[in-house]
Amino acid sequence: MTTAEGGRQSRRFARFMFVLIASLLVAYGAYKAWHIRLALAAYQDQPLQDVAGAAR
Repeated sequence: MTTAEGGRQSRRFARFMFVLIASLLVAYGAYKAWHIRLALAAYQDQPLQDVAGAAR
């Protein structure tokens, strides 16, 4: 393997890792947004009971 081939492989590997990490971050963000949306839908319009004096 020559130096040029090694450099090409290194750039290809770095690009692959960047795409992998970016896609994992996007997937994590989408999952968290879905989770928060689900939690807010589950507790929507539920009245707070027995919370006299608490901040609402």
